[in-house]
Amino acid sequence: MRKLLLAALLVCTACVTTTYNDQQLMAMTDDQLCAAVKADPMNIRTVTFMHGRKLECHPAMETCKAAGYKSGTKDYSDCVLANIEHLKNEQRARQEAARALFLSGGMNPQPVQTPVYQMRTPARTSCTGFGNTVNCTTY
Repeated sequence: MRKLLLAALLVCTACVTTTYNDQQLMAMTDDQLCAAVKADPMNIRTVTFMHGRKLECHPAMETCKAAGYKSGTKDYSDCVLANIEHLKNEQRARQEAARALFLSGGMNPQPVQTPVYQMRTPARTSCTGFGNTVNCTTY
């Protein structure tokens, strides 16, 4: 059960994204757009809108600012690119782990056993045959 839950979480973090159309992105406030970028930093559409508004709320940008790099410098750009590559590698690793777990059978749900108190009493079947004909009765 733990494997199944872990696999579901991996799949969710690796594959599930919210897709916004251009109208929705244009209607978003800067804070909403930044929240969308932070929720899925690899979504090209939201990141493009973030750059168009000259916002610097991508997790890679925030990491580089916290490390002391100044926006607009080559070192800052190199830092952002390195952080984005790191995010891509993390995402790829999550996807591969989820795929491996799925292929190993870890995501196949186990059959649920019926509790004893819910089981029906055993059925009895009686059959008689003559030639090519068989008649069975279950009671």
